[in-house]
Amino acid sequence: MKRCPSCDLPMIRLAACLAASSNDGTVHGVLGLCERCVAQNRLLPAVARFKRLSRAGDRALERPDKYQCALFPDSGSARFAAAMLGHPQHVHKALNALGWGSDASQPE
Repeated sequence: MKRCPSCDLPMIRLAACLAASSNDGTVHGVLGLCERCVAQNRLLPAVARFKRLSRAGDRALERPDKYQCALFPDSGSARFAAAMLGHPQHVHKALNALGWGSDASQPE
């Protein structure tokens, strides 16, 4: 079972997806966050939320096999995939295309 890159706990239910890129701009991907982390992030100030999501992105891009992460050749495709995951009409097809399965909940 894949893990949430923010809390490192098993991904029980997908709650949000976001596009991420490595600091050097060579690795791009979409990562999924669990409900626990999304709820905790809402309570954090913007600076702390950014730092937490940045660390989660770095962690997921380093180990996409362990975390809920899909890699892409460029940042545009990663942003497009994240947008498709947020669209109610296309979320199930996008989940299947990423190999995340359509039984996951719809991300925000």
